[in-house]
Amino acid sequence: MIDINLIAQRRQQKARTARLLRLEFYVALGLAIMLFVVYAGMTVRTWRVRAEIVQCDARLSEPRLVTALQRVSFLEKQNALLSPRVALLREVQKSQQCWVGMLQDFSQAVPPKVWMASMNSRLDPKGQNLTVAGSALSQRAVGDFMLNLGQMPTWQPPRLSFTRVTKSSSGVVDFELKLALKNPVGSNLK
Repeated sequence: MIDINLIAQRRQQKARTARLLRLEFYVALGLAIMLFVVYAGMTVRTWRVRAEIVQCDARLSEPRLVTALQRVSFLEKQNALLSPRVALLREVQKSQQCWVGMLQDFSQAVPPKVWMASMNSRLDPKGQNLTVAGSALSQRAVGDFMLNLGQMPTWQPPRLSFTRVTKSSSGVVDFELKLALKNPVGSNLK
């Protein structure tokens, strides 16, 4: 038997296909419009960013700002050049404070019958040494001085280089001591 409704089915199928094609066309058109809008928005943003870059370049090339930037650059270079000197001066200041403290300790160790003639500091590979020369009214005063120095925490016990009674009739004793510092002071300064 022949189905007479084939024409109606074909018409329905053609109508369904036409609807699907229209739907696909509208979806494609919608996607194209959306893509165009996104592209246009990105293009507008790009133009705005370029305009901001041009404005920033214009501001950066103002003579007032160029002068300020050159000044900042100069000051940064000067800072880089002077930083090692500042660090050295800080180390010198620390060293100076250590020496002041050591000299105060040293002055407390000096007995009343002893006076100093000279003090020298020398740094060698073994450590830092002080050479102290002075005079005393007696050998006992020199011994008291050495005993006092030996009790100080700053240096190791002193070593006596020599004592010599002067030719004068007063019996004054000249002496020289060597002291090794426990912690060298200022040895890192260059």
